[in-house]
Amino acid sequence: MTLSSKQKKIALIVLIVIAGMAVLGGVATGIYFGVATIPVEGVVLGVGNNTPIANVSVTDGRNVVKTDENGKFKLGGWHKARFVTVTIPSGYWTEEYYQEIERNKNYTFTLEKLDKDQANHTFMQVTDTEINEKGVGDWFNHLKTQVEESDPAFIIHTGDICYEAGLKQHIQDMNSENMGVPVRYTIGNHDFVKYGKYSEQLFEDTYGPVNYSFDVGNVHYIVSSLAYGDYPAKYNFGDVVAWMKNDLENVADNKKVVIFNHDVCCDETGMVLKSGLNKIELKKEGVIAWINGHLHYNFVNNYDGILNISTTPLVGGIDGSIGGVRIVNIANNAIDSTYMSYTDYKPQNTESGYEWQVKLSGRNLYTDPVLVGDRIYVGMMDNDYPRKPVFACLNVNDGSKIWEMQVETSVKNNFYINDGVVVVQDSSGVVYGLDADNGKQIWKKDMQLITYRYSMSGITGEGDKVYCGNSRFVYCFNIKTGEQIWKKNYGTGEPSPYKMQIVGDQLIIGDNWRHHYALDKNTGKKVWESEVRVNTAPSVLSYNGYIYAFDSDRVLKYETKKGTIVQEKKMYLQGSDKDCYNFNVGATPYLDGNIAYVGTNKNGLVAVNMDSLKVMWECQTGDNMIYASAYSGKGSKGVEASVVVKDDKLYFGGMDGILYVVDKTTGVIFGEFNIGSPILSKAVVGLANNRDFIIVSDLRDV
Repeated sequence: MTLSSKQKKIALIVLIVIAGMAVLGGVATGIYFGVATIPVEGVVLGVGNNTPIANVSVTDGRNVVKTDENGKFKLGGWHKARFVTVTIPSGYWTEEYYQEIERNKNYTFTLEKLDKDQANHTFMQVTDTEINEKGVGDWFNHLKTQVEESDPAFIIHTGDICYEAGLKQHIQDMNSENMGVPVRYTIGNHDFVKYGKYSEQLFEDTYGPVNYSFDVGNVHYIVSSLAYGDYPAKYNFGDVVAWMKNDLENVADNKKVVIFNHDVCCDETGMVLKSGLNKIELKKEGVIAWINGHLHYNFVNNYDGILNISTTPLVGGIDGSIGGVRIVNIANNAIDSTYMSYTDYKPQNTESGYEWQVKLSGRNLYTDPVLVGDRIYVGMMDNDYPRKPVFACLNVNDGSKIWEMQVETSVKNNFYINDGVVVVQDSSGVVYGLDADNGKQIWKKDMQLITYRYSMSGITGEGDKVYCGNSRFVYCFNIKTGEQIWKKNYGTGEPSPYKMQIVGDQLIIGDNWRHHYALDKNTGKKVWESEVRVNTAPSVLSYNGYIYAFDSDRVLKYETKKGTIVQEKKMYLQGSDKDCYNFNVGATPYLDGNIAYVGTNKNGLVAVNMDSLKVMWECQTGDNMIYASAYSGKGSKGVEASVVVKDDKLYFGGMDGILYVVDKTTGVIFGEFNIGSPILSKAVVGLANNRDFIIVSDLRDV
C-alpha cells in the first residue's frame, strides 16, 4: 500500500512521539498498556483518636505527594497504578500500608503510634529462600531464634521467594504475625511469573506493591523492583527510577537512606541511577547502603560511603559462602555494624589436649595454611562490617604472631609462597606481594574485577610466575616485581572456591556453572574449553595423561591437550543405582598413586580408584555445623577441607568440627579430635622440636 503525503506526515509524527516517550521513560523490559488513569485522594490518621497526620508521603507507584495539615492527600493518577501506598513515618507502623485503587473511592490510612524509640535499631535481611508448596525449610527455626535474640525493628526479604508455588506459600510461613515483628518483601527475578495479566501480578496480589518505602528512626528505607525477571515486567526501569526520584525528593534532609533490591546496583561503583532524563546520584541523596541478594554471595564493600551489601540464602551460597541471615545495626544515623548469623552455627569449646590456640581478626574459609620452616602462614576473611581481615605469619612452636597485615576485603582461598615472597589475593581482586620474612609490601596490584564477580578462587604459581584472578579475569604476574606478564578475560560463570591448577603447560580454570577451560600458562591463550556445562567447585586432578573433574554427581575425563570428554560417569552411592555422591564442595581431590581422596557434601570422604572410577570406601563424618555448599542444609555431612596424606594415614577436617585421622587403605578412623568449629581448609602436618604436630585453622580460630 502506498501512503499519501498526509498519511506519511501523520506516521512521522507518531514515530517521533513514540521515540520521545522511550527517551523520557527509559528502556522497558516489557510492554504494558494502561486502560485508565484514576485520580486518588484520601487521608492519613492516627489510630484511635483519628488525629490527622501531616507531612506523610503517599504514592501511586510513580507520583509522590505529602499529606497536608489535615492529613489529606490527592494524586492525579498514573496509567500503570494499582495501589495507593503510604510511606510509614518514623514512630508509627501499620500492616495496612497500601490499598488497591478503585474508581470513586476515598482512601483512609490509619497509623499506630509506637511507644519505642527506634533512632537506634536493628533489622534482619533474609534472601533467596526459593521455597515451593512444601513451605519453608529447616532454616526457619534458626531465623525464629535470631528474631527472639535480636528483637529487630523489621525483617526484609530481598527476593526470589520463588515461582508460583513459593509465592503463594511463603507469606503463610513468614509474616508479621507469626514472626512477631514486621516482615516486608522485595520482588526477585524468579518472582516474575506467568500468572494473570502481567508477571508481577501474583507478587502484588500476595505481597503488595513492588516499589514502596517506609521510615524507621532516622532512616528512610526504599524497597525497589528489579524491573526484569523470568517474564517481561510491567514496571520498567524507567518507572522505577522515576518513582524513586519522586520518593527521594520528599525525604527530609536529615534522614539517611537504605535501598533494598534483589540485585546489585546497575552502577555498582558510581552508584548513579539514570533513565532518560531522570538521574539519581545516590551519594547526594544520603544513601548509606544498597542491600541485595540474588548473587548467593556474602560481601560488604564501601563505595565512597555507600555500603554495597550482598547476602547468601540461609542455605549454602553458590560461591561457597556460608548460609545465614544478616543482622544490621543502625546507630547514630548510620550503619554501625552488620553480622552474618550462620544457620545452625553453635561453636563449641575445643577439647583439651592442644598446645596453643590463637584468635585472628576474621574467619578462616578455604585458605589452606602453609608451613615454611618454623613459620605458619594463614589468611582470614570477613563478610561483616566493619571488617578487619588479616593475613598473618605465626611461630609454629607457640602460635605467637611474627607479623600480620590487614587486607582490603578478605582472603578466601589459597595464596602462593616462593623464594621469600608471599603473594596474597583478596576477594576484591587486590593482589599483594609481601616479604615472607617481615610482611612488608613489595608490590600491590588491583585487577579491577567486576564487583559481583569477586574472587573465591585459589591462586597458584610456578617459580617466579603467579596466576591470579577468578573464573573470568585471569592474570599472570612476576612475583618479584608485580609486573603483569599477561591478562585474559574468557569466562562467564559464577565465583566458586575452585583452586587454579597447572597441568603441564596448561593452567586449568573452573568457570562455575559453565565450563572448565585451559590456558597456555606462558601466554594466556585459550587452548580448550569443555563441551558440557559443569559445576566447578572442586578443582581437577591429573592422572595417567588425562584430566579428571569431580563435577556434582559425576566424573568427567578430559583429553589433556584438546579437552575432549572421553568418559563421563555418574558416581552412584555404594549399593545404589539411583542416588549419587555430591562433590560440590571446596575440597580439592588428593591423588595418591591411583587412589583419589575426594570430599563430598553428604557422605564425608570417599576413596576413588582412578582406573575403574569406583568408590573403594567412604568415611562418614557427622552433621554439618554450617552450610557452605550451594543449596546444602540439614542432613549434610560434608568435607570441604582437602586431605593431607602422611605415611599410611589421612588427615582432614569435617564440617562437623572434627579433625579426623584415617587409614588411607580402608577408611577406618584411627582418631578424632573435636575442634568445636567447622574446618574448611587443609590441616598442616609437620615436625617441630622432634615432635609431630598438626595445625588446624577452623571457622573461628587458628
